[in-house]
Amino acid sequence: MSDLPEGWSSCSPLEVADLIRGVSYKKGEASTEAAPGLVPLLRANNIDAGRLNFDNLLFVPDNRVSSEQRLRAGDVVLAMSSGSQAVVGKAASLSMHWQGTFGAFCGVLRAAAEIDAGYFGLFFQTGSYRKGMSALAAGTNINNIKRQYFEEFTLPVPPLAEQKRIVEQVEALIAQAQRVADRLTRLSRILGGAASPAVGLGHFVQIVLAKAFSAGLVPTEAELARTEGRGYESGEELLARVRGARVEPAAGGRKMLRRRTARRG
Repeated sequence: MSDLPEGWSSCSPLEVADLIRGVSYKKGEASTEAAPGLVPLLRANNIDAGRLNFDNLLFVPDNRVSSEQRLRAGDVVLAMSSGSQAVVGKAASLSMHWQGTFGAFCGVLRAAAEIDAGYFGLFFQTGSYRKGMSALAAGTNINNIKRQYFEEFTLPVPPLAEQKRIVEQVEALIAQAQRVADRLTRLSRILGGAASPAVGLGHFVQIVLAKAFSAGLVPTEAELARTEGRGYESGEELLARVRGARVEPAAGGRKMLRRRTARRG
């Protein structure tokens, strides 16, 4: 894309991540209580305002869960099917190590080791993603996300070092804004609820994310490299490394991946 910042490239999210479907289980196998041999399972109700909560978990037999379905830090958990357009497509990243899985109405996008997982996860909090996916998934009664829908989105890909700086800046700005919103909420209660800080915070977050994905938050790696008189790996070169880790589709047409190194970031 000619309008990308210097040193950036772009791709479909599925060029740099695996889409993993959730765990299917029989109703009688699930429990609301933890017990030996059971694994905690996230559902769409555990995805809340861009974050995961661990309330009202279900627990399913360990033998129902494949190795790929065991969540890893950095995974993006998505609601893949719902009767509500407001729910389908909503996403949140797992920011810690947690031994659990996710249900059949959910899916996970797992970024390649060469991509910063935090940066990748931020993309699925943007308004353009949420609105676009809701429109694509709209159905008569049940809204479903199909694999090909992700091909409709373009993920901007800056150099890896720049991805990490973007994540740090986004997190710092949102943390500052959250503190301000919390203070305003307390003032609002004193005034009888006359203001709604949460609305303003949501708008601010979207402004920050828009700048994050257009090189508006931190100096680009290209700029820093020129200033410091050094070279750097561009987004296009980074994508070439990611693509190089992939092999040709197998006989069934499904893309397979070579064993990856541990994810950085």
